[in-house]
This record gives sequence, C-alpha cells and structure tokens, in this order.
Amino acid sequence: PSASNHRARQPQHANLITMLNTPFDPIDSSHVTWLRSLWLAAWPQAEWSGLKSEQWCELGFQRSEPVSDLRGAGLAGVKNLLYFVAHRPRAFEACIASGNTHNLAVSGLAVTLLLRSYLGLHEPGQLLQPVAPGESTRAPAAVRRRFLAWFAADENAFAICHAAFVEVLQDHWREAREHGWNLLDFPVLLVATRDHISNSLPRAMTPLDQQHLEAAVRRHERQVTLEPPPHMRAIGAGDDHASVSGLSGALYRGSANGIGVKLRQAANRAEVAADGGDGQGAASNIVTSITTSTGSGSGTSRRNRVSRVPGVDQYSAQETWHS
Repeated sequence: PSASNHRARQPQHANLITMLNTPFDPIDSSHVTWLRSLWLAAWPQAEWSGLKSEQWCELGFQRSEPVSDLRGAGLAGVKNLLYFVAHRPRAFEACIASGNTHNLAVSGLAVTLLLRSYLGLHEPGQLLQPVAPGESTRAPAAVRRRFLAWFAADENAFAICHAAFVEVLQDHWREAREHGWNLLDFPVLLVATRDHISNSLPRAMTPLDQQHLEAAVRRHERQVTLEPPPHMRAIGAGDDHASVSGLSGALYRGSANGIGVKLRQAANRAEVAADGGDGQGAASNIVTSITTSTGSGSGTSRRNRVSRVPGVDQYSAQETWHS
C-alpha cells in the first residue's frame, strides 16, 4: 500500500514543486491577473493601478513595484498572500490597523520560502536563497509524506499552512515593535518562525489537516524575549565594534540581488562609528541605511520599507521527497 500511495502521489508532488518554483513573469497576463486579484482583495474599493503604485507599500512590499520583491517566492508568493488576505480577514485587518509598521508582504514571501525549504519542495540540485540566519532545517520524510497526502486531498494545503505561520509572525512583529524593535531585529523573528515550523509540523496529529495544523501551531508557538530589543542587546554586550560587526554580518551576508552589498557597506560605515565609541549611533546608522538603500531613492519613504534579509549560507538540495 505504501508503494502504491507513493506512485499515486507522484503527479501531485511534481505539480506542487512546479507551483512553488514558478517565477513571477510581469509579461504573462495570467500572472498579472493574480496580482490584480491580490490588489482587489486588499482594497476592494480602489481602482487597479497596475504593477507600479505607492499603494503596494501599504501592503508591506518594499517598493512601489512589487515584482522586484517576488524574485524569490515567485507566483506562489502572490497566491499565498491572496489566500491570507481573503481567508484571514481579521488577521489582515489587524495588520492594516497597525499602520505603516507592518511588513505583511515581506513576511508572507519569507514564510513561503521557509516552508518550501523545510518541506523540500524544490527541484533536485536547486540552490536555495537563505531566508533566516543560521542553518536551515529539513522535514523528516514522514512529515513530507503526510503533507503530500494533505495536498492530494486539498490543493490549498500549502496556502493554509502558510497563512497560519504568517499570522503568528505578524502578531509577534506588532508586539515587538511596541517594545522598540526595528528592521535590524526582524531576522530574529524569522529564525523563530523557522523553528516554529520545524516544531509544529512533525507534532501535528494524524491525518495532517487544517484543524490539526492550527492546534499544533498554537501549541508549539515560539516565545521570543522582547526586552531589550536584539540590536540593543548586541550593543549592550560591551564590545560595540564586535557587536555591530557580528550582527550585521550574520544578517546581511550573501544576498543574491545586490542589496546585501549595499547593506554590508552600510554596516562597514556603522563599524567606523562603533570604533568611535558610538555603538548606539552605529545601530541607528544601519537601520537608516537599510531604509535608504532599499527604498526608491529616498530615506524618507512613505512607509517603513523592509529589505529581504538573507541568512548565512546556501546549500544544494540533493535529497528527494521520499528519502
């Protein structure tokens, strides 16, 4: 029976990998239609403004052109955000009500990549861009099989899973912002989310479905120390230069799209400030540089734009789904 189920689910597995690894193509009218659907779900009364509009920033994209943010998560990133907005209205409204401090789109795209990596839903040999600092975790084969069985029964399984973890991440981010966290600290929550995923999915009751997933997500939610904010903990450790250098290196190394180079330069400038004894100013300079480097030419953008923050290393994914 196990071998028979394996053969029966191979087409679903292949379809899921294709779906999660399709790049967003702004020339493809069907892809633009998905983005338009996201716009209409977020702002039903607003006229569609196309692929470039400052209003995209209100959804948590870094720029007025969301296509640049979709290089990693691709078309699946749009679909998953649409599912979240459409099926988690209270969570979405809470994000919008928090004002321009939320980063819903960036969070959603990051969780898409974290789940894809954890579940091994990529082509053999494909290099994955790290999302959070530290080593990536991989789901046991049994968990991957259980997820595929769920997807075979419900094509929204990945989107449901994605929405559950994005809601928790956004809840934590709003709370963290109230305690003085800034963009420099966001990767700490991405690490917590990666751990949350790897602790929840293996412990969800069988069969894996929405009810059992939601229970596991609540039961195994990761707790994060909110005070003092991580950037202040690093500076308060006593060695301002080492603190700023180590933190900036861990957060910004290895960007595939060039942003990491700008951020590393910003970190170097901050280290010079740290050498002068101004550790507080060094961390502040990094945050300011992030906003300036990833905006559309101005450090005083309409919203608090968030950069894609890469992790520490890349790896080649050679394992198969049933390994």
